[in-house]
Amino acid sequence: MPAFAFEHRPAIIHFPWNGQIPKWLVQAKVVTTLNDVLPLVIPGAFGTTDEERKYRTRVQEDINRTNLLITISQYSKQEIISNFNVTTEPLVVPLAPTMTGVASTVSGEQAPYFIYVGGYDRRKGIDKLVNVFLQLHQEKKLTSRLVLTGSKSYFSEDFRASVAKGVSLGVIVEKGYVSDAELAALIRDAHALVYPSKYEGFGLPPLEAMALGCPVLTTQYTSIPEICGDAAFYVDPDDPESLAAGLVAFEDNESLRLDYRYRGLNHAKLYSWERSAEIYLNALRRLANE
Repeated sequence: MPAFAFEHRPAIIHFPWNGQIPKWLVQAKVVTTLNDVLPLVIPGAFGTTDEERKYRTRVQEDINRTNLLITISQYSKQEIISNFNVTTEPLVVPLAPTMTGVASTVSGEQAPYFIYVGGYDRRKGIDKLVNVFLQLHQEKKLTSRLVLTGSKSYFSEDFRASVAKGVSLGVIVEKGYVSDAELAALIRDAHALVYPSKYEGFGLPPLEAMALGCPVLTTQYTSIPEICGDAAFYVDPDDPESLAAGLVAFEDNESLRLDYRYRGLNHAKLYSWERSAEIYLNALRRLANE
């Protein structure tokens, strides 16, 4: 059976053998994981044409020396094929929920609230979410709070000011990084996970929420509808009225929340690490036998 060399972009192998590459490594099959090529999809991701060229060159070199290329969604697979010279199709090994067994007894946060998971990243639409949430409170159309989790990276002064305003009014709660147990409990007890992202190679938070029995309000961009199917309530993140209508509907309509709760629980069962591991190991066996 051949040896395997596993890589994850950016792929770098160091050889501490006085410049002599071991025979086993020369003969090894190379397995590379490329989760996505989102930098090529997100507007303005590269500051210069030269930076994009370097990225394309580096990723293509990884692909060229790869015997088995793995990615995490059909969307990412098609983007890889569209943007690079791929001699064999990438294998999709999907992610799966990880937090179903770690939810603590209580979330520590007083209901009712919506939750956002994913860090402060412009591509995830958090700035638009915060602005719409503040507007709805100002119009007295919402009473729930918005709990924000993840890295606090204020990418603009306007965004920083909006979050600060929400915190001062008691409308927004900033949790920052929390433990898996606390995060699972926060998701489980929320009215809904609000995930207005436009660019995802997979989009794990909605699937995690579904597995925990939390309704999901998200968008039909990139990989998200592939992963969420008909188990999520979709809004247009570029249309404040669409996002606002979704938030109000989930606050006012308990039947709607229950409907998407059960849809999500059933849908999440389609994903498991056991199934993903089987796909992965079968691919390694085929590669070893070639």
